[in-house]
Amino acid sequence: MYDRFRTCWRWDPSNEQAIYEGFLNMLKKRFREIMMQLRIKATKLAYKAGENVNLRNSNQFRIIRKYPPESIPINIWRDMCSAWNTKAWLSKSKCGSSNRNSADINGRSSRHTGGSMGFDEHRENWRRTYGREPTWKELFLQTHLTKECKEKLRKGEISIYDMKNLKFCTNRSKEVYGGYLEAMHDIHGSDITDCPDDPEVWARVQAGGHRTSRVFGVGSSDLHYMVSGTSSSSSGCAPSSVEYQRSIEEA
Repeated sequence: MYDRFRTCWRWDPSNEQAIYEGFLNMLKKRFREIMMQLRIKATKLAYKAGENVNLRNSNQFRIIRKYPPESIPINIWRDMCSAWNTKAWLSKSKCGSSNRNSADINGRSSRHTGGSMGFDEHRENWRRTYGREPTWKELFLQTHLTKECKEKLRKGEISIYDMKNLKFCTNRSKEVYGGYLEAMHDIHGSDITDCPDDPEVWARVQAGGHRTSRVFGVGSSDLHYMVSGTSSSSSGCAPSSVEYQRSIEEA
């Protein structure tokens, strides 16, 4: 896979080791999601073949083991299904699914509605659709509102400042976004429509007074790039590294 990646992109040979390590780290980050998509594909293949399967349950391994996704040999796919079809794995999968689909008592769920796309891809899709850079507020809402609410926002029926009618996927995403708007109002006054988004304000609000190495809504990405669209020298992520991260996401 890395060899194929190298045919699509070029870089200074002196950066080879760093880029290889970054590539592996990104694969590790996306591995669980990739495996889930393979199980979903196999479930759809089984359904098309006339099997009695529930399309919402991709863990029906005794059935889908007969329907390997494209490019995976059937003997390897059967071994993968056998590894998944264990009490320990199924219990872990059930627990993870529950955590992703509901916030805990503190509203600390990391659930979002952005699908499998990374933020960079959402940003690029916005550029193509609207012919301009999205603000951080628009990007965050695109990945944390309910589907119905996003449609109303797209049609202009509600605004990005309408906290009364914005419907979020979790309590935490609502609290953090609302807190960010309040903080921006405190700094800039009542009208913040033309104020650029502030990475430091977002970081302070989402932390809620607690020390944390990950920024809600941003994860391990460059905070300044995600919020303002520009990299920060203090973040340790130079512009070339940002472009490299984008290329990894797209690949």
